[in-house]
Amino acid sequence: YEYMFYGCSNLAEVHCLIANPSSLYTGDWLRNVAQTGKFYARNGSNWQRSGNGIPADWTVEYVNN
Repeated sequence: YEYMFYGCSNLAEVHCLIANPSSLYTGDWLRNVAQTGKFYARNGSNWQRSGNGIPADWTVEYVNN
Protein backbone atom coordinates (compact mmCIF):
# COMPACT_ATOMS: atom_id res chain seq x y z
CA TYR A 1 0.00 0.00 0.00
CA GLU A 2 3.05 2.28 0.14
CA TYR A 3 2.22 5.77 -1.22
CA MET A 4 -1.17 4.44 -2.36
CA PHE A 5 -3.16 7.56 -1.43
CA TYR A 6 -0.26 9.97 -0.94
CA GLY A 7 -1.39 13.48 -1.81
CA CYS A 8 -5.06 12.60 -2.38
CA SER A 9 -6.17 15.75 -0.60
CA ASN A 10 -9.90 15.01 -1.05
CA LEU A 11 -9.69 11.53 0.47
CA ALA A 12 -11.59 11.66 3.77
CA GLU A 13 -12.74 8.08 4.36
CA VAL A 14 -10.89 4.76 4.37
CA HIS A 15 -12.11 1.25 5.12
CA CYS A 16 -9.18 -1.06 5.83
CA LEU A 17 -9.98 -4.26 7.68
CA ILE A 18 -6.60 -5.98 7.66
CA ALA A 19 -5.78 -7.59 10.99
CA ASN A 20 -2.12 -6.69 11.48
CA PRO A 21 -1.03 -3.61 9.54
CA SER A 22 2.70 -3.09 9.09
CA SER A 23 4.41 0.22 8.44
CA LEU A 24 6.73 -1.75 6.15
CA TYR A 25 3.85 -1.86 3.67
CA THR A 26 1.92 1.32 4.47
CA GLY A 27 4.74 3.88 4.26
CA ASP A 28 3.21 7.32 3.66
CA TRP A 29 0.06 5.73 2.29
CA LEU A 30 -2.22 8.38 3.86
CA ARG A 31 0.15 11.33 4.00
CA ASN A 32 -1.28 14.60 2.66
CA VAL A 33 -4.89 13.40 2.51
CA ALA A 34 -7.83 15.46 3.86
CA GLN A 35 -7.11 17.11 7.21
CA THR A 36 -10.08 15.39 8.84
CA GLY A 37 -11.80 12.16 7.93
CA LYS A 38 -12.96 8.78 9.13
CA PHE A 39 -11.02 5.53 9.24
CA TYR A 40 -12.81 2.20 9.60
CA ALA A 41 -10.53 -0.40 11.17
CA ARG A 42 -11.00 -4.00 12.18
CA ASN A 43 -11.60 -4.68 15.90
CA GLY A 44 -8.34 -5.70 17.51
CA SER A 45 -6.11 -4.19 14.83
CA ASN A 46 -3.15 -2.11 15.95
CA TRP A 47 -3.02 0.87 13.61
CA GLN A 48 -0.69 3.71 14.54
CA ARG A 49 -1.48 7.43 14.23
CA SER A 50 0.86 8.68 11.51
CA GLY A 51 1.26 9.01 7.75
CA ASN A 52 2.03 5.29 7.82
CA GLY A 53 -1.25 4.52 9.57
CA ILE A 54 -4.23 6.65 10.51
CA PRO A 55 -3.92 10.44 10.08
CA ALA A 56 -3.74 12.20 13.45
CA ASP A 57 -6.98 14.21 13.17
CA TRP A 58 -9.17 11.50 11.72
CA THR A 59 -11.77 9.67 13.78
CA VAL A 60 -11.63 5.88 13.99
CA GLU A 61 -14.52 3.46 14.04
CA TYR A 62 -13.70 -0.13 14.88
CA VAL A 63 -15.86 -2.72 13.16
CA ASN A 64 -16.16 -6.50 13.04
CA ASN A 65 -15.19 -8.26 9.85
